[in-house]
Amino acid sequence: MPRPRTWSAATTSPIYRATELLCHLAGIAVSTGWMAGIRGRAAGLVEASGFMDRVRELLKTAPAVHADETPARAAGGTRYVHLACTRYLTCLHTGDRSSEAIDAGGVLPATPASSSAMATPGTGT
Repeated sequence: MPRPRTWSAATTSPIYRATELLCHLAGIAVSTGWMAGIRGRAAGLVEASGFMDRVRELLKTAPAVHADETPARAAGGTRYVHLACTRYLTCLHTGDRSSEAIDAGGVLPATPASSSAMATPGTGT
């Protein structure tokens, strides 16, 4: 059985893994096609509700935010998943590796340094 801390990973896991997780946790059988459709609809509803706008606002006021990007295959090509998160908040979006795509997440300040600023270890900056 999946550990509780991995349950939320279903939102970013491949469709078949999310399907297996739902089947296991809820004791029901659904197809990967159904899961793909429902995840897309759920994402649209969450975005339309203003929830992600509030998450972005909270991330902007956090004392520290982890930001990362990772390549992923989507729509027959490579896209980049951009992440901004704290311990309790996560905002993901996809795009290319440009500063415009990173800034499109609406969390990091839209400045030339926003996509290239890095902390210097041991300096606190």
